[in-house]
Amino acid sequence: MNLSALYKKPVYLMGITFTRTPHSIEFRAPNLFPESFAWDPSSKHFIVGSLRHRTILSISDTAVVDTLISDPSLPPNSTILGVSIDSLHNRLLAAIHSTPPLPIFNALAAYDLNSRRRLFLAPLHDPTSTSTYDRPVANDIAVDFSSNAYITNSASNFIWKVNLEGEPSVFSKSPVFTSHPVDHTAPYSFCSVNGIVYINNGYLLVVQTNTGKMFKVNTDDGTAKTVLLNKDLPLADGVAVRSDGVMVVVSQHKLYFVKSDSKLE
Repeated sequence: MNLSALYKKPVYLMGITFTRTPHSIEFRAPNLFPESFAWDPSSKHFIVGSLRHRTILSISDTAVVDTLISDPSLPPNSTILGVSIDSLHNRLLAAIHSTPPLPIFNALAAYDLNSRRRLFLAPLHDPTSTSTYDRPVANDIAVDFSSNAYITNSASNFIWKVNLEGEPSVFSKSPVFTSHPVDHTAPYSFCSVNGIVYINNGYLLVVQTNTGKMFKVNTDDGTAKTVLLNKDLPLADGVAVRSDGVMVVVSQHKLYFVKSDSKLE
């Protein structure tokens, strides 16, 4: 979600906790335009990606800002649309997307959190695209217990998979992703599958920005089905799951708390 209104203003990170009062972290990072963030349990810092820099920041709970990753080898107009922590292998994963006028470029970058060295840069392609004007968008990332990464393509309604060795593939192009009508006059109608999270039971939950739908995706074969909700989640963007099982979905104007009455069988 584009938070460009925060430019030249203090930036706030709001943590979801079980305390009675919310905890906010105020810091300044010029021209950051934060697009994505994740929690690193080992350092107990937030990891923040940028729409304007080829850098990834580390933010402490006392508002100390550190440049965790600076990768000038990425294309100059690269944006960091998604970040995720692979705690099993102590890696930081970042979804890289280039903006015009640069050529189309999407990739998953993996960095070692100790050395901050880049481990691989896995190119992500859209095998169905035949137009130079149709730019796939590597957006959000989820990581499973085998350190496979799943990356949403928000322009073409499918999910990539990159294994531990950095080998990419198209994981799911389920027809369910395009089975719901889209209002093409509405804001962000171009943005399809977006926020993604891995659930311990062996599946992914994915939200779709332009329909407000949620999908359950099997990590064995990529099959998907629509999750039945009591209401849609308009402009759904980032997602996270709390320790109590509640799924938190952020949109442009609202924060949704979603609790399942079943195991989503």
